[in-house]
Parts: sequence; C-alpha cells; structure tokens
Amino acid sequence: MNNSISKSLKKNLYISNLNKDIFIYEDIFFDKKNKLLLLLEEILDTCENYSFGIFNDLRKKLIEFIDELNTYDNLLRNSIDEIYKLNNSNTSTIEFITHSLQNHKSWKDNIEKFIFIIDNDISNIKNRIPSTNSIYRMKYHSNGINNDFPYIYCYKTYIINNNLSVTLLPKNSVNFEIKLDLFDILILRTIFVFYINGIFRLSYIVINKYIASNNKKIVTDNQISLLKKTIKKLENIDILVSDNISNKTHKERLIYMLEIDNESFLILKKSYIYDFLKENNLYIKLDNNISMCPISITKNNIILREYLINKIIINNKIKIYFEEIYIHLGITSIQQKKKNREIIIRILDYWKKFGYIDDYSINFNYDNYPYIKIKKI
Repeated sequence: MNNSISKSLKKNLYISNLNKDIFIYEDIFFDKKNKLLLLLEEILDTCENYSFGIFNDLRKKLIEFIDELNTYDNLLRNSIDEIYKLNNSNTSTIEFITHSLQNHKSWKDNIEKFIFIIDNDISNIKNRIPSTNSIYRMKYHSNGINNDFPYIYCYKTYIINNNLSVTLLPKNSVNFEIKLDLFDILILRTIFVFYINGIFRLSYIVINKYIASNNKKIVTDNQISLLKKTIKKLENIDILVSDNISNKTHKERLIYMLEIDNESFLILKKSYIYDFLKENNLYIKLDNNISMCPISITKNNIILREYLINKIIINNKIKIYFEEIYIHLGITSIQQKKKNREIIIRILDYWKKFGYIDDYSINFNYDNYPYIKIKKI
C-alpha cells in the first residue's frame, strides 16, 4: 500500500482505512448542509411575510458553502483514481463517494435556484400556469404505504426497502391522527410542478385553476380557503428519511414557503420528497391530460379522481368494488354513494374516449355487490 496516498485520503477526505482493502468514507458536508437548512427554517419561522434582504446573511453563507463543495468535489474526483490505484476491487467506498458527488450536485443546484429566487423581482411572476405534458406521481411500493392507502399517516415509519425508511412528523403537534390524503399529495405535487417550471411565486387562484384542469369555472372563496388550509398543513410537516447504510437521518420540511400577501406565496426550494422518489424509483410519469376529466372541481371529486388514477392507471388494478372505494374515502350515505358512482362513470368514460383504458363494465358478484371491471389497452 502507498502510505502517502492513504494518509492523504484520510486527511483530506475523512476516509478511514480499516485494513489494506477497506476504506470507510463519511461526507463531512452532510451536517453543514443540515445547519444551513435549519438557518433557513429559523428565518421562515420568524418572518411573517417576505421582505427584500431577509436572506442576505444566509445567501452569503450559501455562496461560501458552494465554494467549499466545489473545492472538496475536486478532491473527491481525484480520490476515486487514488483508491483504484490502491485496490481496484474496493467498489463500496467509490460508490459512497460517487453518491456524495451526486448529492453535492443536487445541493448546489438547489442553492443556486434559491439565490436566483431571492435575487430577482417577484412582483410579476405569479399568474403563470405551467405547461407540462407529463408529471411525476408517487408509486406506493412500500407495503406499509399500500396498506394505508389512500392516506399517509404522520408519526408512522414506512419501510421503503432494506436500507431506507420514511417518517412524516408534524411540527408543534401532538395530534397522532394527522395524515396526508390524496388532495394534500396533489397540492404537494402541484407546487413541485410549478417549481420545476420556473414559477416560484404561486397564486392561490392559479393553483386552483391548474388542478381544475379543463374546468373553467370561477374559483370560489371556499376553494381558496381549502387550498390555504392544505398548504399550511404541508408547511408544518417534516419528512425524515433514515438511511441504514450511512446511519444518517435526513430531515426537511415538505415545503419551504413564505407568504408574500393574502393572494400568493413564494416557494423557496424543491420538495425533497421528489428527489427521494426519483432516487429510489418510487415515481411514474403520466400524461397530464389524464386528469382533465369533465367533473366539477370539489375536494371529494378530486380525491376520487386521484384514487382511480392510482388504482387503475398506476397500479393496473382491473377489478375494483364500489364498496371498497366508499370505505376508503369515507363515503357513507346512499345519496353520496349514488353521486360518486356517477362521477366514477364520468371519469371512466373520459379515459375510454381518449384511450387511457380500452373499456370497462359494471358487474355484480354472487353477493350482488357491484364492481368495476377494467379492460386495459
């Protein structure tokens, strides 16, 4: 072994060598990044509304952090060659280092976007609607998440795979019944779509028009009130991701936002949950037109639409009992059930017309329980 190279690796990169074949690498910037996130959270918690200059101190620290990352990343790239010279079979450390380089790139991208947002005039960018043909949607591959569908419960740890688990934690709350429903997840996804399309100042009215798809009705005060309540809920929930390999827990807010006025807010960072979904292949991209069903835009109808998309389009379920839908969505009265059956048929007719399904039929089992049978394309 080349002792000078080994010493250099340990000194510069915090790599410990247990023996001549194994190196243990720890990313020293992980904790620094978390401290900067905490600083951002402190600013958001103490500022009721946006004002120019409130992020000046944080901006300076972030630029210094990027410079440090760039210098360190050059050492990381060089270290991969150094380790190969020592031992070509030592792939685990190289994988850790490569993963760190990927993380650093994501952090730098987020920081640069954040600096762009706070440095630019936000007064005239709140009325755009993103133009997108396809959008990310969560795949419920975890058994725990599948079992709890259509909800994700706070305080409950969901095992994603052998190495990763996820927990949602509300801030300043002891209510163990807090959960995300399909409407909450839709709004979280909508904020993500606006962000990746370069729309950082979001109007409540425009968000409502976006989720209404092809429905052109006037946005009501009740719809705005519901949306504000949902966004406030998302703002006050953290996501914790525990990684058994690195023995680290990563915590971020579901959304980082700041009120501008009564009509709009500023989104400051891409939601970490979508980076997490992408890294772990827990997402699917769907044609956005699949949501443009000819239904009135109420929370109930939106949840019903999202439920059917998850069951039929994403998870390819071809047989669904109406009673199963009613139980999952808390539909109890005969009148509600009749109304929801009509909405379901309207959605399925739309999907059939535009080729998302080939056909469907309403059938009855031996107990006379009606169910939908889907014929996929």
